[in-house]
Amino acid sequence: MIDTSIDGFKAYMAGVRTPATADKYSRCVRIFLATIESSNYRNVDDLPPNILSQYAVALKNKGYGQSSVHVHVYAVQRYLNWIRAQGADVPNLAPADLPTIQFRVKSILDPEQLQQYFNIANNLLDEPSRTAVMFAPCSGLRAQELCKLQLTNIRRGKVQLGEGTKDTLLLQVIGKGGKERIIPLMDEGVELLTTYLAGWRRSAKGPWVFPAGHSAALSERPIHDRTLRNSMMRVRDPMGMDFTPHTMRRTYLTTLWRKGVPEAVLAKIAGHKDIGTLLKHYLALDEHDIMSKFHHSADSSRLL
Repeated sequence: MIDTSIDGFKAYMAGVRTPATADKYSRCVRIFLATIESSNYRNVDDLPPNILSQYAVALKNKGYGQSSVHVHVYAVQRYLNWIRAQGADVPNLAPADLPTIQFRVKSILDPEQLQQYFNIANNLLDEPSRTAVMFAPCSGLRAQELCKLQLTNIRRGKVQLGEGTKDTLLLQVIGKGGKERIIPLMDEGVELLTTYLAGWRRSAKGPWVFPAGHSAALSERPIHDRTLRNSMMRVRDPMGMDFTPHTMRRTYLTTLWRKGVPEAVLAKIAGHKDIGTLLKHYLALDEHDIMSKFHHSADSSRLL
């Protein structure tokens, strides 16, 4: 029997993407199904091959932004492909004619802002939110990855530096799409984690690096994504800035790029399939970055 339900699609998406993405896509599909129900299409079998382009136009006419149109159409495409794979009589979908998204340079925190960020979080927040918020720009983890980080994800490592070695910590996590990746930590992150594990976290039970609390019941649950975001909001308000956990992810990756880490390595660390995603969405390169990289490459400013 073919499963066309929202819950079934959400369960399918949760198996291949993050829970947050599965929830978002299922909401998008719910809107789509309500839309076609109120139109001339009785069910998905009646949909024309160009339904994705038609739906994109309908969303744009309703005032949806360019990025939102892309997300909604892609969610519908995933849904229709999912039920077709089960044997549903859905036509082969023509590629959607989507609006072009104008990408702007993404924001990050500069070193001075980061220092202010650390100081405010250190003085304003209680554990485990304090360390979780401060750890975000040191690791570049997605919000869900940070909240569900387990003690078994932490590994000790040695780095060869010249004639000596350096003891450090790294993370081995399973991210979006079930992909395993290795994440090196900034020195500040190693110090934060070492102090936290030997202090507040030492008396908590359970597998989570950032449990919801010390009690037996709370220690079996990870800190909630909403708690992390609310804690970060408490830090950003005194700073007069607007940032999210994703800003800290961009800050981490851009910092590594500025330190000379190659784009291919950064894409591996970030869990991206290709470098294009990294360059388009995550590296917040400003005029100084571009000019500095250009003029420090071997005679790159000369034609002959």
